[in-house]
Amino acid sequence: MAVMAESPMFRPWRGSVGVAVPFLLYARYPEADRAAALKKFVAWSLTTGQSFSRDLGYIALPPEVSSLSLAAVDRIN
Repeated sequence: MAVMAESPMFRPWRGSVGVAVPFLLYARYPEADRAAALKKFVAWSLTTGQSFSRDLGYIALPPEVSSLSLAAVDRIN
């Protein structure tokens, strides 16, 4: 993952401000494998992925927000 953070594509422009985009997810997906992959990615972004926030010019989510979000991700089927 260090390669991703070093890539010019992922570096914020000088003087710019990162903008977070919310994930809008369905509660149910017709394909179980799609739901599982989505849950895995979003859970990673709310846990391990937060460690890349600073390098990418973002602020990590507060633990309370991550916790509430993870609880919502667990309800995806």
